[in-house]
Amino acid sequence: WLCFLQDFRKQRPELKQKEVLQVASVEWKKLPDAQRAPFASKYDAEKTEYQRAFKAYVDTGKAAAWKRDPEKPKRPPTSFMLFAAEFRAAHPELKMVEQSKQAGAKWKAMSVQQKEPYEKRVAQDWKAYTDAMSKYKASGLESE
Repeated sequence: WLCFLQDFRKQRPELKQKEVLQVASVEWKKLPDAQRAPFASKYDAEKTEYQRAFKAYVDTGKAAAWKRDPEKPKRPPTSFMLFAAEFRAAHPELKMVEQSKQAGAKWKAMSVQQKEPYEKRVAQDWKAYTDAMSKYKASGLESE
C-alpha cells in the first residue's frame, strides 16, 4: 500500500494530502491482485533489505547500547523541572508550549529566595541519587 501511495503521489501531484489518501485508497481497493504484485514485490525487497541491515546493526552490538538497565537509578529532575511540573499542574488549561514559555519566564523572574524550596528538594534528591548510584556501581552492575 505504501509503495502504491508513493507512486500515486508522483502521478497525481495536483491533489492535496487529504484528497490523495481518499482517492488512492479507492483506487487501491479497485486494483486487481495482478496489478498490486509489483508494489508487493517492491515492498518485500525493501523489507528484506531492511531486515538484513537491522540484523547487521544488532550484530555489531550498537543496538544494545540503547537499552537502559532497569536497575540503574534515574537522575533527579532539576529545580526548574520541579517548578515547571508544579506550574503545569496549576495551569492545565494552557497548551504545553504556552505552559513551558510562561514557566520559563516566571522562573527567570523569581528571586533566589523563591527558588530556594526547589533547590533544597533537588539537593535532597541528588544526595539520594548519588547514594543509590554508589550502591549500584559497587554491586558491579555498571559496565563502565
